[in-house]
This record gives sequence, C-alpha cells and structure tokens, in this order.
Amino acid sequence: MHMESPPDYEDDQVSTIEGHGTYMETHRVPSDGYPITALAFDPIEELLWVGTGNGRLSALAQPGMQKHVSVRAHPLLSPVRQIRCFGEGVISISGRQVQMHNKNCLALCAAPASAMLEVDERGQEGDIKSVNSRPKGGGHGRPALGKKEEDENVTGTIRTGQEEFTCGALNVPPGHHHHPMAAYVGEHMTVGGSGTHVWELDLATGLHVVRTLEVASPSTCMESNRAMVIGGADGRLRFLDGSLRSGQAVERDLEAFTGPVTSLCTWNDMVAATGTQGRSLNPYDRSGRAPTRLLPDPLIKLFDLRMLRQSLPLSFAPALVAPSLLTLLPHTPQSRLVVGAATTGQFLLCDPFNVTAADTAFFQVQNHHTGGPSPIACVAASPSGEMLASGTPDGLVISYTNSAEVVVNRPPVPLEILPSTPPPPPDLHRPQ
Repeated sequence: MHMESPPDYEDDQVSTIEGHGTYMETHRVPSDGYPITALAFDPIEELLWVGTGNGRLSALAQPGMQKHVSVRAHPLLSPVRQIRCFGEGVISISGRQVQMHNKNCLALCAAPASAMLEVDERGQEGDIKSVNSRPKGGGHGRPALGKKEEDENVTGTIRTGQEEFTCGALNVPPGHHHHPMAAYVGEHMTVGGSGTHVWELDLATGLHVVRTLEVASPSTCMESNRAMVIGGADGRLRFLDGSLRSGQAVERDLEAFTGPVTSLCTWNDMVAATGTQGRSLNPYDRSGRAPTRLLPDPLIKLFDLRMLRQSLPLSFAPALVAPSLLTLLPHTPQSRLVVGAATTGQFLLCDPFNVTAADTAFFQVQNHHTGGPSPIACVAASPSGEMLASGTPDGLVISYTNSAEVVVNRPPVPLEILPSTPPPPPDLHRPQ
C-alpha cells in the first residue's frame, strides 16, 4: 500500500509546558504502509528508531525526520513489539526473536525463541552460538535450515504451543538508578515471554543466556530502574532485583489490575502502570457467574519502590478515559508523564503529583485522510525532552517539537555515515 507524502503541518497541535516551551506538530512521516508498532529515541545519536508491523527496523534522522537507514530485522509477519537502545547498538524484539543491530542497521546477532526454549529444556545456562555462527550451508549468519524451518523464518509464523517474546528491558547496574541515562547504561537485558519464562541476556557476548527465571504469569511489559518491574497478564506487578543477583526470582509482587498490565513507566522511586479490568456483562448479577470482558482501566496506578506499596492513582476522566501508553518526558522542571490512549488517539503531558496543573497539555492525533481522530500505537520522548513522537496504525510517525532547532540529545552527536564505495566498472575484455 503506497501512501503519498502529507502536506506540511504547522499549527495543528500547539500546547505549552511551563518552563519547557511550546510543543507543536512538525512532521508526519509515512512508512511503507504497515502499522507503526514501536518507537524509541537513540540515547547518543540524533535518531528516532521505528519498528513496523512487517518486521522492519528503520531510523529517522533529525533534523527533518529523514530516513537514515532501514532493514528487515524480523520475519515478514512478525511485528516489532519493542525497541531498546544502548550505547553501541539497538535491540528490537518480535515474537520470534531478539535481534541486535549496530547504529547503521548491520545485524550483529539474534536470539530465536526456539533456541531459548532449548536452553530451558536442557536445564542449563548457555548461549545461542548455533544461530550467531556461520556454519556451512546456511550463510548470512544462520545455520542451514530445513524447508519447514525456512518457511517459518520468512513468514514469522509461530508453531502451536511455541512461546513468543513479548517485552524486554535493559538491566540497570547497581548504583546507576538515579543516573539520567540509567535506562541505557546496562550490559545485560531481561526478556519476557508469553509463557512463564524470563531470560537474562548478555549484550557484550552476543546475547548469551546468563540466567533463566520462572514467573507465575506471562509477561506483558517490562521496565527497569531501582528494580526490574514486570507487568503480567494476571494484572500483577513483579519486582526483581535490578541486577538479578537475588537468589529468588521475584522479590515482591503487587496486584494492580484484574486484567493484563498494558504499559509501565519508572522514574526515581516511582512506578506508573496502566492495565485492564474485568467487568461483568450483567450489572445485576450478584453471583459472580456472569460472563465478563476486559476493559481499559481509567486509572493510572502509582507504586512507591521504597515501600513497595500503592500510592494514590491518577485519573484524567473525562478528557482521557482509557489510558494504555506511558513514557517519561525527561529534563523538565518536574517529572512529567506522557500518557496516551491508543483507541482514541489522545495523549497528554502532566505532572503525576499535580494533575490539575494549568500546564497539563493535551494532544489529539488526527487522521490524515478523514480529519477525524486517529488511534495511536506507541509514543516516545527524546532524552533531551525537546521532542515527542507517536506512531499510528495507518503507518505514520508524527513528531512534536518545542523549538525550531530541536535536538534529540544534548549535546548532539553527529551521525556516523558509512562511506559508499561505487562498484568497479565492468571488464569488457574479460573472456566469457
């Protein structure tokens, strides 16, 4: 599906944050027609990483949101579910595999879900050397595969009963949880799955499986700061030691929702979570036997890591009734949350401890073709706090900035462009 370039947008969305300027919608960048499923700003270079529903990983360069690099990182029918950036590269997670690239989108190594489960079945720690090496017959960094395995690798189909990856977060080293770049300094990464497994991977040794943990519920989202926080499909938050040095898998778990947790955000000693609640289809039933359905919880639950208990929740009704996306806007006078509602296409910026402040900013994403509200699939904030981005299911990346010379990082680092070598001219005198 081909999408034409949209016209320039100058005054669609204008909102002011006290002490941080005015945010305006500046660019709408179409993808290759597939939904935008993941966004992440690079912590070092002036890049916005974009994951799509067809498994492609791209980078948009600032200024101008121009396409810098693009590669098919995952199989065709395997959407990119999450992107995590660190100093030397970028990690993208799909249901089939965890893939690590450098900043020029050159593949470094991959960790298929099937290889993880083989490690678990053997009952020992190990690595995935078999998928990262170059054995005879496979090429392109893969071992030789059979016909059925090749088809699954191209299409991204999942065998019945096979566990999928769902989320991941970089482990914050001890003593770095108050560092402004704490989310990017880890050398290990924790990945959750659709089963009860959680894996710790070593980024320095090619996604070596350092440790495998068991949790009571499938993982739906994950963030790390002072502790590793895992949101489960059972609506509970599980707190692990940030370095995973503790002898027990889960140090503490708290009930947040009755349905799955949909997103998490951590800052300082606080955790914010959105999720779903089971509601009865028969409001007059008192027996508890009536069928139920899951609906987005209108409240954002806050938890204090120092006491491991729930604080007062946040509510933005009726302006925002179904929050499902969370991220943090750094480098502001107060800690500010970016709260998004995927179904209605709304998101806002607020002080989580003073939601009635006059500088709470609301945004409504509009559909490029109809002019009505457009759903959003993901939101992201730059490390400098000067730029926001949202991705839509119809394949648009929308950026918001607060100045004419906005940068992703302060100080900005120039992009490293690989030199292009032209191919040699053909030898017309070579014998055939």
